[in-house]
Amino acid sequence: MTQNSIPKNIILVGGGHAHALLIKQCITNPVANTSLILISPQNRTPYSGMLPGLIGLNPDTRTLHIGQNQDLQYDLLSIDIGSTPDHSVPGVLEYAMPVKPIATFYEHWLKIKQQIGGTQNQQNLVLIGGGAGGVEIILAMQWALEHDSLTKNKITYTLAFGTADLLPGYPKRIINLVKQCCHDWNIRLHPGFSVPLVAEPDRISQKSETL
Repeated sequence: MTQNSIPKNIILVGGGHAHALLIKQCITNPVANTSLILISPQNRTPYSGMLPGLIGLNPDTRTLHIGQNQDLQYDLLSIDIGSTPDHSVPGVLEYAMPVKPIATFYEHWLKIKQQIGGTQNQQNLVLIGGGAGGVEIILAMQWALEHDSLTKNKITYTLAFGTADLLPGYPKRIINLVKQCCHDWNIRLHPGFSVPLVAEPDRISQKSETL
C-alpha cells in the first residue's frame, strides 16, 4: 500500500466560514482516501464561527476527545472556532451582551426584540466595535428593528469603536460607502471610544465619556 493510498482523517473543529468553504471544495473536487470530520455543537451553524464541543486535544497521539467517551484520531487538524469575547471588562457580563458565541447571542437578541416591542420608551442601542463584524451586526439590527412594526422608531443606534476610523485596513472607498450607509440609516458613529467599564445604564470610556 502506497503512502497516498492510506486513508486519512482530516478533522475540522468549528463550523466557521473557512471550514464551510473547504467542505464545499472537497465536495466539488474530492480527495481520494480522505475523510472529513466536522465537529460542531449543532447540526445547523449560525452565521459565524462556533465554539465546538472539543474537550481535550493530545497532539502526541493525534487524538481529540469530544466528550461522552468519544475519541477521534486525526492525520490533519484544523481549528476554526472564531474569536472569544473579552469578558474581563468590569460589568460586561452584567450589562452587556457578547456577540459570541453566536448561538447564545441569537437567543438574547430575540429577547431584546421582545422587550423593545413591549415598551413605549425610547431605547438606545450601542454596539462596541468598528470592524467588519461590528458594522455588519449593527446594520442587520437596524434593518430588523426598523422593519418590525412593534420596534420601529423606538431606538437610537450608536456604533462606538476605539480606532480613529471604521474598518481599519479596508480601502477608503469601502469605508466611505459604509459611513454613508450608517448616515442614511441614522446610525451614529463614535470613534476613539474605548471601554474599561460597563455600568447600568451607561457605557463609560477611558475619557470619562458615556454612551
